[in-house]
Amino acid sequence: MKKYLTDIIWFLIGFAVVNLVFLFAVSRVDWNFKKRLQSLNLDSPEYDYLILGNSYALDGIDAELLSSDKNKAYNMAIGGTSVRTNFIQLKEYIRSYDTRPEKVILALDGFRHDFKSDVVHPIVEFTTDDYQYTFQDLPLIKFRWMFIEMIKKVISSEHRNAELVQGQLRLAKTISDKTNLPEVPKKLPFKNFKSSPWIQKIDSLCVVNDIELVLLEMPAVKGKRNDTPVGPHEIRLDNGNLVKLFNFNSIDFNFGQDPTTDWIGNSHLNETGARKFTRKIKEVMAL
Repeated sequence: MKKYLTDIIWFLIGFAVVNLVFLFAVSRVDWNFKKRLQSLNLDSPEYDYLILGNSYALDGIDAELLSSDKNKAYNMAIGGTSVRTNFIQLKEYIRSYDTRPEKVILALDGFRHDFKSDVVHPIVEFTTDDYQYTFQDLPLIKFRWMFIEMIKKVISSEHRNAELVQGQLRLAKTISDKTNLPEVPKKLPFKNFKSSPWIQKIDSLCVVNDIELVLLEMPAVKGKRNDTPVGPHEIRLDNGNLVKLFNFNSIDFNFGQDPTTDWIGNSHLNETGARKFTRKIKEVMAL
């Protein structure tokens, strides 16, 4: 009996150590985890523009290029996040740092989502101050999907050499866009932006803190472009507030994109495409 209990204790110790080692590894290898920890430990940031969104913004908006002598930008986007997660990130940022940004640029993907999801990104959830941990939060369980990303970084030099610069993930990998413009392109679904409870919460948080919220529809590959002008469009949210929206996924929007050199795949821009896109939106949005 004593040996049995000893074996159990050693098993639990070993299991705990393996979980800690795995957590240590993913927090230093996974881009999203590194980005999350970085954003929670900024040194007295004084950013004028904060970029929020998911992986499209993470890859596609070059915060260094968006910055100037007068204005500084930081890309807080994390791959796979919901707008609810973006709300949590912004609330934490405002609570943690003294300086408020002048603008929050919420970069979205209306061609894929309706922005109503209540799901919180596991990394953000795991690292919030008041989170109540359960057995399901053991790193080997909660972050098991990161193992594939870790393998990619071991095998692929492009993944190993990727870097985070002012929050933007710069990845040189190229996958050509082989899609064609739709024969009957859809309109941008404004109703999804207007009715999203989480866009409204972000807007309310911005209003209280004297921050301008700007919505931005990210560009996609040709096959997912829409037939709505770039704008800017002034839309009224269901909470009654007006916000400005730029539709950069319009078939009429051209940022000099090259289908053979500027995409990673699945409508994500690589570092070359991101530079082109950021230069253009800086001009169009007068940033």
